Formats: sequence, structure tokens, C-alpha cells
Amino acid sequence: MITSLTSNTTDTTSTTTTNSSNNTDITTEDFIAIMIEELSNQDPTDPEDTSAYIEQLTTLQNMEAIEDQTEALENMSDEIEYMSELMYSMTYESSFQNACELIGSEVSGETSTGTEVSGTVSSVEVDGNDISLVLSNGSSIDYYSLSEVS
Repeated sequence: MITSLTSNTTDTTSTTTTNSSNNTDITTEDFIAIMIEELSNQDPTDPEDTSAYIEQLTTLQNMEAIEDQTEALENMSDEIEYMSELMYSMTYESSFQNACELIGSEVSGETSTGTEVSGTVSSVEVDGNDISLVLSNGSSIDYYSLSEVS
């Protein structure tokens, strides 16, 4: 974004300033309109060097392209986050379904305290994102800590 454009002509000095804190960003169209106005008001016998205008216009266009790319990346990031949440949800649902299919099976694994236990799965408990297999002997094994299924 160009925040200041200054031009000196033979009889006047013209300054156009935008204040980014007031959200009055200069657009390419605004810049071109200002440039045309300044060029039409300059002394034809002492023309200004237009390379500064061209450099500022190029910078403005590059900044707009960067802003567009940033917006596209933010949108892509939002899509990736959504897909990640969807994949997690599908994985969790699949894990829960697999845990339910273990009811009646002999399993071995670690309890939350790290003790190795084994027994027959009698039910499945869910606490937030944790899936636990409850054994017929009263022990509980984290689904993700299973070491053996018979």
C-alpha cells in the first residue's frame, strides 16, 4: 500500500496522503487518477520524471498481489483446518466403532497408571476424547494402549 504520494509542479506542491489507521487505503484506480491529475497539472516545458510514478504503481500492484496471495493462503489454511477436524472426527468415530467391536474379546494393555492388565472387554466408556475398554474384572484400558487382542 502506498501511504504517501508527493509531486512538485512549477507553481504548486501537491501532497496526497492516506492514513492506514483510518482504513483509507489507496487503490490502484485512486493512484492512477492522482497520477493523471498531477501529470495534467505539470508544466509542459519542465516535465517531471515519470519513473517515480511507474515505480510507485509497480509497488502498489505488487502489494495488492501480496494481499491477494495472503487472503488465498488464509482461505487455504481455513480449509486445511476444517479438513483436519473432519479427519480427526472420522478417525475418532472409527476408533470408537472398533472399540465397540472388541466387546467380548480377550485383550491386554496398560491401565492409566501403567499397570499391564488383561481380561474380557465388557463395555466401552467415552470421556471427552478418551476411549476406554472396561474389562469384566473391573480394570480399564485406554483403547490406544492396547498391546494384544485375542
